[in-house]
Amino acid sequence: MTQYRGNLYIFNPAFSGTKRWIDARAMYRQQWTGFTGSPTTAAVNFNIRYLNGKLGSGFMVFNDKIGAFVNNYFFWECCLSYKNE
Repeated sequence: MTQYRGNLYIFNPAFSGTKRWIDARAMYRQQWTGFTGSPTTAAVNFNIRYLNGKLGSGFMVFNDKIGAFVNNYFFWECCLSYKNE
């Protein structure tokens, strides 16, 4: 499973609130296992929709490690949907 298919919100926060239910996901990926300092990526997110699908919001916690470098991110997203008639 690739990161894109497992967690769409990493690449496009506009996916928040697109599901008809509460959407909670977690992923972990380790590459080059057995090598010291191999890349690892972990992410957890939670998204929900409001107002009959007109508003969606959520958050994501993301951790990326490669060698001595560590990046930690926290994202909060909010999306508004409307029809242009």
